[in-house]
Amino acid sequence: MGQDQPDGTLCVHIQFSHCPENDEIYGTDVYQELDPSDQHIRLLQALKPDKSDPGGLLRFTMAQRLPISECKAGEGAKYPFIALSYCAGSPYDFVPIWVDGKQFNVFRGLYLALHSPLHHLGRKRTTRSSNPPLWIWADQICINQSDDAEKTQQVLTMRDIYESCAWAYSWLGLTSQVSEGLHNVNKIDYVQQSIEKHYED
Repeated sequence: MGQDQPDGTLCVHIQFSHCPENDEIYGTDVYQELDPSDQHIRLLQALKPDKSDPGGLLRFTMAQRLPISECKAGEGAKYPFIALSYCAGSPYDFVPIWVDGKQFNVFRGLYLALHSPLHHLGRKRTTRSSNPPLWIWADQICINQSDDAEKTQQVLTMRDIYESCAWAYSWLGLTSQVSEGLHNVNKIDYVQQSIEKHYED
């Protein structure tokens, strides 16, 4: 709905309520009910590629009802995890992945965000069992999108989730504008470091 602003411009607010079709998986034990009285979250664990289909879908299993206190970054953390922030893009553009052996359709922006750390950490290229578990939190998957009460509760927990993660990973996309913006950020950082070095000397 549009609203007239004091300066005469029209501000248009658009809210996407569409998500990829995943009704079949929401009705399974992939989503065990979270206790709203506790700060529990779900995390994805990245699995190695299927040897019979190395170029196939990304594969994950879902850990349920994990207390945030056991996930907080630091020595002794049981579930140190990456929290993903991403630009979803078109709500009608999605890619399938596997979660607990079931197909789950994710926004393409989230798929690329999931793919990038797996690629850089070698999880898509190696079958070595020596790698420690890679835990990931991504809102579209780790929150039951068919449960409005859970969505409300988990949104209130998001600050704690991002404060508890070992790494926060932001995926902005592959557009030329993003590349140019990051290049400019690097230039600004170089100038700042040069100024600081000058005053230190």
